[in-house]
Amino acid sequence: MMAISQGVVQKESNYVYYWLFALWGLNYGLVSPVYVVFLFSTGLDAFQVSLVNIVFILGCLLLQLPAGAIADSWGRRKTYLASTIFNSICFLIYAFASHWPAFVLAEFFLLWAL
Repeated sequence: MMAISQGVVQKESNYVYYWLFALWGLNYGLVSPVYVVFLFSTGLDAFQVSLVNIVFILGCLLLQLPAGAIADSWGRRKTYLASTIFNSICFLIYAFASHWPAFVLAEFFLLWAL
């Protein structure tokens, strides 16, 4: 009987994780379409916006393997918590940034949040 109840608790925590991950994905789904407009509204020109996006894309390319290795060694919950912290730092930088190097720094933290 104890094994069955532990399985139910494990499944419930998985559902919480799935809902949190779905909300996290919705967050990016709502931000992504207006992201470039936001960067233009902060005074960046098209070249600077492109630089910020290039840093993000190249960072994604370079950090995929190390991020996967960290996720495998730390576990799902710890990496999700770290991801949430990095995501929060990223959006705090976005809230107060006004120059493209600050946005590049925010993208760096966002890379570790993905």
